[in-house]
Amino acid sequence: MGSQVDRCGLPGRPGDDDVGNILAIDAACCLDPRSRVLPRNSVGGPLATARWLGPDTLAVTFPSGVRVFRQALVQRGVHIVYAIIE
Repeated sequence: MGSQVDRCGLPGRPGDDDVGNILAIDAACCLDPRSRVLPRNSVGGPLATARWLGPDTLAVTFPSGVRVFRQALVQRGVHIVYAIIE
């Protein structure tokens, strides 16, 4: 299962190369029952949260030990900062 943080709520219109997700992660690395338990969202993917720190800064948190496929730092003028939860 995977999780994404989408660009919904970001100002402006998406560009031609804007795929929409600012973060894409999955927990395939943690399918082994001996691995630690990750916080999960309602569909079974790793839990990721986002909150606005200001008009142009978004803070995103997600658990350590996940595979990261996409992690944007800036999208459409919004700076994204990340925190990994141990």
